[in-house]
Amino acid sequence: ADIAAECGFDRAEALNSFTEEKYIREVKSQEDFAAAMQVQGVPYFVFNEQYVVPGALNKDQMKQVLVKVIELEAQDLGIAPGAACGPDGCEV
Repeated sequence: ADIAAECGFDRAEALNSFTEEKYIREVKSQEDFAAAMQVQGVPYFVFNEQYVVPGALNKDQMKQVLVKVIELEAQDLGIAPGAACGPDGCEV
């Protein structure tokens, strides 16, 4: 609770969340998801609940991962490579 307060959270609410198990369902859900994704350590990145990147990445590596995820997602949505998308749709 003290650490939560140091980070700007309400200390009493943080303390209550431990004693009332307020977030237990969410925590269990996240644990189940991590087990299903075979998480064995941290850091561990999961993008769009399907693209998994275990381990620490430097800035350039993370950029490569994000670009690849965006490309794969665009492909799945039928968006042409290099298209610019806005509220009215996508154009190459």
